[in-house]
Amino acid sequence: MHPLPEGSWKTAVKFLTAGGIRTAALYALYVGLVYAGLHYNLALILDYILGALTGYLVNRFWTFASHGRTYRSFPKYCASCGILYLINLISLNLIVRLGFLDVVFGQVVALGVTTVINFLLLNFWVFRSKRVPLLNKES
Repeated sequence: MHPLPEGSWKTAVKFLTAGGIRTAALYALYVGLVYAGLHYNLALILDYILGALTGYLVNRFWTFASHGRTYRSFPKYCASCGILYLINLISLNLIVRLGFLDVVFGQVVALGVTTVINFLLLNFWVFRSKRVPLLNKES
């Protein structure tokens, strides 16, 4: 029994490739804004806004190759971005305020937390094909 439906490993590789490039660029933006003097929570908001705009297009058309209707997937995508933003915001603030890491390296840890949750939300909720069951029927 595999933990993910058939084809999900290929999707995971595409997600990590596209997401890795996008995340690196957005992280550079975040770091640049923080070093320019913008509060890290505001930098995170700008990072998420730009990331949501680019991420929807990349994930819908390439990573998950979704052929579903935009009016169904886009609201779910926006909701997942909101959930991820709150998780990232809470994680980053806990890391920074408890003194574990500064705002630059703390964001790296927060990204690690949100990446796994992001893949699960996008793969099993936002861009889920009706043909791919959530659970393996053979289990």
